[in-house]
Parts: sequence; C-alpha cells; structure tokens
Amino acid sequence: MKSWMFKWIIGFVAIGTITACVTVKGTNRRSLNFMGDSKLNTMGLQAYQEIMTKEKLSNNTSAAQAIREIGRRIAMVSGEKFNWEFNLIESKQANAFALPGGKVAVYTGILPIAQTYAGLATVMGHEVAHAVARHGGERMSQGVVTQLGMSIASLSLQNKKSAPLLMAALGVGANVGVTLPFSRSHESEADMLGLMYMAKAGY
Repeated sequence: MKSWMFKWIIGFVAIGTITACVTVKGTNRRSLNFMGDSKLNTMGLQAYQEIMTKEKLSNNTSAAQAIREIGRRIAMVSGEKFNWEFNLIESKQANAFALPGGKVAVYTGILPIAQTYAGLATVMGHEVAHAVARHGGERMSQGVVTQLGMSIASLSLQNKKSAPLLMAALGVGANVGVTLPFSRSHESEADMLGLMYMAKAGY
C-alpha cells in the first residue's frame, strides 16, 4: 500500500472520529457515536418487535403495570423524548435490557431480587440510562472503527511474513484495549445515571 494513500486513510479516519464525538447528557463524557438516532431507533424497534414475538409477556398484570409506571416516571425525568415502551417478560432470567429508542423489557426472574418498587426503579433506571446515553450506537461505532483499523493494518502489512502474527496481536489488542473497557464504562455510566433518574423520580 502506498504511503500517501495510507496517510490519507488515517487522516480521514481521524477527522471522522473527531467530528463524531458527542457528549453524554448527565455525565459530560465525550463518546464516539456516528450512528444517527433515526437509523438507530429503527434498528432498536425492529429488534424489540422480533424479541417480543419470541418471548411470552407476563400475565402478572399488577407487576406489568408497576413496570410500566416505574418506567414512565423514570423516562420522564430523564428528559429524553423517545417513544418509550416497557414490558414484563415471563422468564426465570434475572435480567432486563434496553434497546435504542427507549424499548425496555424486564424479566420476571428479577422481581424476587428487586423485591420493592425502589429495587425495580434501580434496575429500570440503569436500562433507561443505556438508551439515553446511546450506548448501543457507541458500541456499533466502536465496532466499525475497530474493524476499519484492522483492515488498514492488514493492507499495510501485505507481503510481510510476520503479518498473520501481527494481525492476531492487533485483534487481541483491539478487544482487550478498546472493546471490553468501553463495555465496562457503559455499565458504570448507566449505574450512575440510573441512580440519578430514580432519585429524581422519587424512588
């Protein structure tokens, strides 16, 4: 690969990365996210609808109503005008998830652990925070940049005997050095924002 072309690509990626930086509301953390809300929200809705067709909604009407009410209150104080949706899924999983655009689901398996409305508000505040902070879009953006970087490195290492070994090392470095730390960062940020939201909502 010609040096001028390599430098041009690196410069293009650097400019794109800088211009794609956004500030997360509530923490002021700068994040790389070039996924537009419209596209991301559409993807989130499609994924949510697919999940809902495969999962069974809980017939515990009082618990489902509580989930919707807690979610509504937390979403309101978050200040994000998504088309929020909150559902309770019948499953032994002690878990919950949020998809881009404000699509949130809680599994019944987490109800005994949460125990109270305040406990559920902690769980749901965390999930709402993931949506508000656009963590899904950031992770997708990270993936694109990581793959692009590895492709550029692969081109620059052409015709070198050590290329496979170096690419393997780069793959490990990209995973451990970029992808995993960002994932932990997202969880910590969602914890902090979620606690702020639940407190503002009165829990």
